[in-house]
Amino acid sequence: MRRTRSGSFLAEEAIALDSPPDELLARIQPLARAAARTLPVARLSEAGAIEAKHGRRVRPADIDVPGRGACAWLDPQGELIAVGEVDEEGRGKVLRGFGAREGAGAQRGSVA
Repeated sequence: MRRTRSGSFLAEEAIALDSPPDELLARIQPLARAAARTLPVARLSEAGAIEAKHGRRVRPADIDVPGRGACAWLDPQGELIAVGEVDEEGRGKVLRGFGAREGAGAQRGSVA
């Protein structure tokens, strides 16, 4: 038996960890894209994005969710703000927030 994928990521997309640094950097995916490949996507309004960035509940009017369960929450610009879910009243609850990293050495919001 041979593994051909890990979740939504295919073996053809893999790269050896001992690859040259420039090749590794070229293959980094934005965190929002990686999250959207593994989770349903919910869209936040500007107001919803601000609330979620602070870990506060998001009003139903400020989040468009595809259904129940955990979702990748994207702001209007497509940046990953949080992974969250909605309660029975449709209010969003942050499960894991992703804050901006001013001055960080790595690309903001990216994964290899």
